[in-house]
Amino acid sequence: MNKQYILSIDQSTSGTKALLVDEQGMIIQKKHLVISSTIRKVDGWNMTRLKFMKM
Repeated sequence: MNKQYILSIDQSTSGTKALLVDEQGMIIQKKHLVISSTIRKVDGWNMTRLKFMKM
């Protein structure tokens, strides 16, 4: 019998969180990735540069 999992992803302005849960509701894995962003103007456009950092 194949196991089934639920993957939940939360994307916010400061980072991304992911949670993997099994059929019984037990947390199998969780991760959090912080996003640092800078905005600069290039030829009249606002350009966003993202930097991902592991926590």
